[in-house]
Amino acid sequence: MRLLTTVLATIVATITLSASTVPVRASQTGNRWAIIFAPGEYVALPNSPQHVQGAERLRQQLLKSGFDSKRIRVLTSNADAAGDQSSADNFRSVLQKVANKVQQDDVFLVAILSYGVHAEGTDRFDRATTTGLDYVVSNETSLLECEVLKYAAASDVAKSLVSMQEVVAAMSTAASNRQLLVVDGSSDADMVVASQRTAAFGTGRLPLQTGQYVLMNRNTDSRNGVTRFIASVGDGLTEFADGDENGFASREELVEHVQRYFDAFDLLPRPVVKGNVTEDFELAMAAGPEGDGAFTRDIRDQMARTLVQSARHLILIVRDVKAAQDVLKRAIAYRPSAEIRSEISSMLLTLLASQGGVDKAWAEAELLKQPLLVVATGEFEIRTGPKVLNVIKPAELILFDLRQGDWFHPRQRFETIFQDGVISFRQLETLSGWSNLQEIRVSPSSGQSESDRQSLIRILRQLNGQPSADQQPANRQISLQR
Repeated sequence: MRLLTTVLATIVATITLSASTVPVRASQTGNRWAIIFAPGEYVALPNSPQHVQGAERLRQQLLKSGFDSKRIRVLTSNADAAGDQSSADNFRSVLQKVANKVQQDDVFLVAILSYGVHAEGTDRFDRATTTGLDYVVSNETSLLECEVLKYAAASDVAKSLVSMQEVVAAMSTAASNRQLLVVDGSSDADMVVASQRTAAFGTGRLPLQTGQYVLMNRNTDSRNGVTRFIASVGDGLTEFADGDENGFASREELVEHVQRYFDAFDLLPRPVVKGNVTEDFELAMAAGPEGDGAFTRDIRDQMARTLVQSARHLILIVRDVKAAQDVLKRAIAYRPSAEIRSEISSMLLTLLASQGGVDKAWAEAELLKQPLLVVATGEFEIRTGPKVLNVIKPAELILFDLRQGDWFHPRQRFETIFQDGVISFRQLETLSGWSNLQEIRVSPSSGQSESDRQSLIRILRQLNGQPSADQQPANRQISLQR
């Protein structure tokens, strides 16, 4: 039940995200600009080597993914050049200078790896708000400055902290509307800052301009010296995130990749996503990952299998066709192996039979050269001539492999057993006979719309690389073997 709840929560989050974006992607024709702000070493706070290591890993991945080294600025405490130091004032200065250079068709990426702090409406930009504001610390920030953010009058003196409001305000002066702000506000050391202010990071008010998108993290889990968040962002610039396999990782593909990664490892809290966008855009070339990918094929297959199991539970036990379809769409998004895709395809055919009847589902099964597995919702007979050989009971699974006119041949039938949260199957005796199309009962009492059926057919054909034409193959006898 916990797994099912998690999966359904993921679906809701995904639908919410998708609804806020328009599925139109702009091709990359301009330059790509990036600023990485990662102090790492602090005057009065615990040092954080993983901020610096994460920045370097991200820089290397940006280079592999098509960013020009001349258009990448990395600001850290151990930088050799004075202009690359990680003070708050220098970050503000570099941010504005780069924003002034960004042109209309350019991509503008700002990544911040530092301690995140939240203050409840005490900033000079908006004193009256009660929704709060988010800050990141610079290399000069002291513990006292973090603490005084709770006082309206004292917040003005905390100059070494940088608010997210001023970052997006500076970015908004750029001519481009293809902007992404990535903020890793996690901590790998014990900062003695009130827990409610670090835990609330990412919840502050952030008025975004058109074209601005923000991805914020406060999860502290790390892997190989960098936070899992930054590892997943790095992979989001590679072929791992290139869902449509067009050679580019888009902004939306990167964000969805990060979200899938957090879902896969059940990482909490999940990243905060905020955006005011009118189109998706090609963020980077989908190169290979820098080092070992954090979200490999094996992990994606593992997550897809988990979702397939959940979908099976929804189909056979819960009897929720729509929820099962949504879960299978999530499984497809992981781009699993051919074996898992074949299993998903079989389950989608089962769903189509329950929505549109055996006739429509068989047409698609014939096109895909797959047998058709259906779930009985009422009794119907298997017979030869007038003689009844078997009576199919509700909830039994029947595998049809032949068709002759309106008669279907069941090759196998199974009883579903659900015990201690585990689904198993017991094969039942099946005598060689036929079932008439008009008598087969596989549809639930609540009918589905034609648009629902067409949506399933589109998913099936896309999954199997078939054309999406509306023409259905002619009904004819065919043997379908796995």
